[in-house]
Amino acid sequence: VISDKVEFLERANAEISEHQEQKKKYEAKFKNHSAVVVQLRNEAKLMEKEIENISLSTEHDLSNAKSEIQQLKLILNEKSANEAELKKKIQIQETKITELVELSKAGNKTLEEAREQAVVADGKLVE
Repeated sequence: VISDKVEFLERANAEISEHQEQKKKYEAKFKNHSAVVVQLRNEAKLMEKEIENISLSTEHDLSNAKSEIQQLKLILNEKSANEAELKKKIQIQETKITELVELSKAGNKTLEEAREQAVVADGKLVE
């Protein structure tokens, strides 16, 4: 009976040792997993900061782009106004040229008539 009890205790001790070994393995795995979780949390925080920095940078770039677009619109409006003014000046010059051409034609006609009268007068002087 004692030998049965000794054998039972030896088996129980062996099982306890085996369970303690398993427990140590699981504890080691848990520590490893805990370290991985902490590392992942730290990486996630870093990523959040990077995303925030990228977001701020993007907002800044967007603001700069909007400002540049506004400046370009102002320049375009100014150029359009200048273009309209230049077109008006060109139209005025074209009108003046047309008037001068008409005056020139009238002047040439008058000159031609004066020449004809001079020839007639010259002919009368010869007679």
